[in-house]
Amino acid sequence: MSRKKLSIAFVYDGNLKPSEGVPSYILSLGSYYEMLGHRVHYLVSQSVIRSENIYSLSKTVSLPFNGNNVETPLLANKKKITKLIEQIRPDIMHLQMPYSPLMAGRVIKVAAKLNIPIFGTFHIFPESKHVIVGAKILNLLNFRTKKCITRVISVSSAAAKFADSAFNISSEVIPCPIDLKKLSQATPLTNYQGDKLNIVFMGRLVERKGCEYFIRAVGQLNKSDQTKIRVLIGGGGPLESHLIRLTGQLGLKNIITFLGYIEENSKPNFLRTADIAVFPSLGGESFGIMVVEAMGSGAGVVLGGNNEGYRGVLNENPELLFEPRNTVRLADMLARLVNDKNKRNELHDYEQKLVRQFDISIVGSKLLDEYYKLI
Repeated sequence: MSRKKLSIAFVYDGNLKPSEGVPSYILSLGSYYEMLGHRVHYLVSQSVIRSENIYSLSKTVSLPFNGNNVETPLLANKKKITKLIEQIRPDIMHLQMPYSPLMAGRVIKVAAKLNIPIFGTFHIFPESKHVIVGAKILNLLNFRTKKCITRVISVSSAAAKFADSAFNISSEVIPCPIDLKKLSQATPLTNYQGDKLNIVFMGRLVERKGCEYFIRAVGQLNKSDQTKIRVLIGGGGPLESHLIRLTGQLGLKNIITFLGYIEENSKPNFLRTADIAVFPSLGGESFGIMVVEAMGSGAGVVLGGNNEGYRGVLNENPELLFEPRNTVRLADMLARLVNDKNKRNELHDYEQKLVRQFDISIVGSKLLDEYYKLI
């Protein structure tokens, strides 16, 4: 028996930027549900995208949080929220957590009065003790509205542990989705083909993402191995000039190329160019969407820093995980893969099987089933 088409409202406190983790999550799900014939709405603070189903409810300020700058909403207008929700009348609200009492908290109050079920996804894992303290304060501020949330899932076991410890929320794990069909159509960048292996890093050039340790590990490869590789660094950030200087100091200018910010639609092709993709994040990762996207784009071998989020994504496989600060060990891992094509092929095949569980058709269907249970 066919199920009725739903009106789904995603609620997110921040700026709807496709290049960022949580916006990418809701936009991926929203596109999939629209393809299935459901109506989708996005209730956000602000948005760089313009569309008739995207509603901006507040202005934001940028604040440092969990190793990143996060856009936090200012007080949203309750009358505006009420009018909007009465107008679109969603069957279900899908809330991104944790959330601010100044915007999403006000949306929750209105939805609860209208008996609209609220389904939450918890996204974060803390980078520092400051984040833990801030989260516990936020939990107190949201004490009443939290009771209105009908069901919560987390994107990873790491996020689920934090939801439990800081917010007293029990949650099942359902991971972030990727569009595997779309990503699999990626093609390698033609400028970087030839007889050298491409080792790729992509991410923000900030301390937490660990690019400096990756560069130092490349510097510790022997000269013979260095002649076999080309290192491509995609991304920008406050450490860019420092990392460029470090590259020169280590005598790696002929090996390492800084490409700057990679446009969203070019990311799959950039990742597909990698014979080895390296993500040396030090921590604060609740999931690791870039790791999954690299696998989905067909990168040769994807390696990740041994943090809570990446461990779950990479199935705790010791051949794929490394301690970022241990640059000698990382250099050894890189040298082995550079010189062992069979091992690269073996790990590539393993990851191509691993990544299937994150496909939007699987994850999106699971979440849709959860919606129907609530309405």
